[in-house]
This record gives sequence, structure tokens and C-alpha cells, in this order.
Amino acid sequence: KRVTPDDAVWYQRSFDAPAPSGGNRCILHFEAVDYQTTVWVNGKQVGAHTGGNLPFSFDVTDALKAGDNTLTVKVTDATDTGWQLHGKQVSEPGGIWYTPVTGIWQTVWMETVPADHLESVKIVPAIDGTVTFDFDASGGNDKPVEVTASIDGKQVAKGTGKPGETVTLKIPDPQLWTPESPTLYDLTFRFGDDSVKSYTGLRETGVNRDADGH
Repeated sequence: KRVTPDDAVWYQRSFDAPAPSGGNRCILHFEAVDYQTTVWVNGKQVGAHTGGNLPFSFDVTDALKAGDNTLTVKVTDATDTGWQLHGKQVSEPGGIWYTPVTGIWQTVWMETVPADHLESVKIVPAIDGTVTFDFDASGGNDKPVEVTASIDGKQVAKGTGKPGETVTLKIPDPQLWTPESPTLYDLTFRFGDDSVKSYTGLRETGVNRDADGH
């Protein structure tokens, strides 16, 4: 059945969860859902999100119970009858225009984190080996964030800062990322009892005019 702008797509499933303890929080992550999303846990609305391509998350701790839980997700999509970008998806497809799609299209997962934890990290690399980091955290903003960069298991740079501050690392003898040699640096962030791993490559892109000024 084709989904129309007047339809809603519903998802529901049960899952087991331990009772949160020690001040820990349970975070439910959606990597991407298209387009308007509302989420309930055990009949309690825990959040809503607008957008079809970016990840989002909700703290569901207060809605959980020990043992069996129920997750319910409602998704709607106005497609070309609304204001959002919709590409070539239209309600009446034909020619180069194709059938609209909607719903959960990336991974959904849940994690337990300390009460004070990192929520997001913005990473900006440069080809001179400079990498800057900006952090968002839940609670404990006076605590330091420790950042380490390593390659092939060897630590090459380390820095500290606080949420709301920019931390800059300078990687010595930087190895650039290229399609032929896609070198990546492993990153570790520590914030109190929370630890997060990621990676980055050193590469820049840009747009310049040619000799004719185009």
C-alpha cells in the first residue's frame, strides 16, 4: 500500500530492560526516521522529532520499568504537500518523479550512560594536523573532557577541556586521508565515568575558480 500524507506509519515492539541504578540514564537512539516522529515508552511520550536524515535521541529512563517494556513509534510524512525537502518523491508519481517513502530507515538502539555523560562531539580536522573538538554534555559541565588521538595503537596527541570550550590537538607528522591511502586516527573521549570512541581523517575540500574565472 502506498503511504499518503494523510497516513501514519506505526511501529511497536516489546523489549527487556534492567531497572536503572546508580544514577545511570538510558538513552534511546534513532539514526534516522523519515519524517515527523513521535515516540512512546510504556504509553508515556518521551519525545518527538522533525526531519528525515539526522540522528536523534531521547532519555527514556523515567518511562522504563524492570522487565518487559513497550516501544511505540508513529511516523508521518507530508512529502510534496508540506514544506520539507522531498527530492523526487511526490504523492502522484510519474515520469522522473517516484513513489514516496517514509518510516524508520536506520538503526534504532539503546544504551546506558552515567548521569554525567557526553551527548555529542563536533570534530573539525585540517591538513596541517590541527583537529578541533567541541562538546555537548549532560550534567557535570565543570568536569574536564580528555581527548586522545592515536594511530596503529600508538598515542600521538592528547588534550583536555570542558563542555562549552574548544579543544585543539596538534598531530605531529600528520598522515593525510586520501582515496589511495585512507588513513584514519582513532579518537577517545573521557568525561568522568563516560568514555566514547570515534575516528577522524585529515582532509580538506574546497571550491576555487579556474584560470578563466569560472
